[in-house]
Amino acid sequence: MYDIDIQTTDDSITEEEVENLINLSQTPVGTIPMEREKGIDMSFLSMPRESAKSLYSVELIKKARLYLDLEVQDISFEEYEDGKIKAKVVVSRGE
Repeated sequence: MYDIDIQTTDDSITEEEVENLINLSQTPVGTIPMEREKGIDMSFLSMPRESAKSLYSVELIKKARLYLDLEVQDISFEEYEDGKIKAKVVVSRGE
């Protein structure tokens, strides 16, 4: 699972929505009772790094739009020497 840093391009996006996106990005799909499809498919974690980043991006873009009405404008990744990865995500209000 990646750490995530979220930036907004729209002042109408609330802190609660940002927190909801952080929670969504760290919740494995299938773990929320009565909403098993909500969350991120974490099967990417066992894949090569570049494939994992791509699959994570697709999941986050799709789920942010579906559950939070937020549009992901950009995702970049910062890798650290200890092997950790941080996703830097820019979001705006969905249309």
